[in-house]
Amino acid sequence: MTHQDEIDYLDKILRTVKAHPKKVIGFIILCWAFVPVTFIVGEYFPLIPIGDRGTFGDMFGGINALFSGLAFGGIILTMILQNRDLQISNETLQEQRKELELTRQVLNEQRAEMAIQNQTMKKQQLETTFFNMLRQFTNIVNSMDIRDGSQNITGQDCFFSFAHEIHNAIQNLNTPEKEKQMKEHWWEWRRSDLAHYYRYIITIISFIQKSGLSAEEQQHYFKIFEAQLSDNELTTMLFYCAYIAKQEDKKNILSAITFSGLETDLNNLEERLKP
Repeated sequence: MTHQDEIDYLDKILRTVKAHPKKVIGFIILCWAFVPVTFIVGEYFPLIPIGDRGTFGDMFGGINALFSGLAFGGIILTMILQNRDLQISNETLQEQRKELELTRQVLNEQRAEMAIQNQTMKKQQLETTFFNMLRQFTNIVNSMDIRDGSQNITGQDCFFSFAHEIHNAIQNLNTPEKEKQMKEHWWEWRRSDLAHYYRYIITIISFIQKSGLSAEEQQHYFKIFEAQLSDNELTTMLFYCAYIAKQEDKKNILSAITFSGLETDLNNLEERLKP
């Protein structure tokens, strides 16, 4: 009989005891009651001479051994049941450990999903803000209003006039003094028309640079922004970077705007933009 068979057999005995507790308790009480009854009967109704009682008592040595064996078996049964309880506890702990591990995996997956959702939401918020800024930028361009002689010029047509003025002025720039005069004259003349425009461009570029996007993603948004600019706007911006912009603003604009699609003969400006 294997150890598992012994456990099963003892388990069967235990179930039987649990099924008939009154009978078992009654049998135990009857066995213990037999001892004093035997003593009383032997004392007051002596069936066996006193000299032979020792010999007669030895006849019940087997019963003593039986009760001792039962007591020892009860101890063993208790140890086996305790061992079984420990095994069940270990199995329960292992199941709980597995459940905790599964719960941890689920939490990690949920955390990863939440991180992706947060990243998606941040990107959606960024794009919403970016395209709102582009709409505002278009409104700034459309709201431009200048006078050229007797004509009233608005919107994108203003940049045609600005680019024409720059082309005419650049042709006569052959000395540093004339460059300084042209810069001071033209920019002071057009500052009120273009200062807000360029400040907003710097704001858009700074927003993208500080968005936390990778360099590749930033270039994607810079290309979208540059696609909004006409050739006349790029020509005017080229002049602004070459002569007017502060060094930091110039650096930010040139990191975002490539001027790759601009066809111009303003070589003087392009030379001035080279590091």
